[in-house]
Amino acid sequence: MFDNILSGFGAILSVGPILGIIAGVIIGIIFGAIPGISGIMAIAIILPLTFYVDPIIGITMLLAVYKAGIYGGSISAILINTPGLLRPFNRG
Repeated sequence: MFDNILSGFGAILSVGPILGIIAGVIIGIIFGAIPGISGIMAIAIILPLTFYVDPIIGITMLLAVYKAGIYGGSISAILINTPGLLRPFNRG
């Protein structure tokens, strides 16, 4: 059992998935910072690109795009005071 866990960490921490995570974070922050484009929409846009790479790289890239898209949504919410996923509408 322990050797399966180690092989899983070895597969995720190799060069390909790390580069996929870096690319996914950059793309996710850019798409998330644009008002009106959420993390789910960023995944829908990036999904066809993941068909041509290894499944481990594609899944890690999609995870990074989603998480960074949620974070990027707070950039526009803070800078131009538009409601994002983390802030409710101001009433009153």
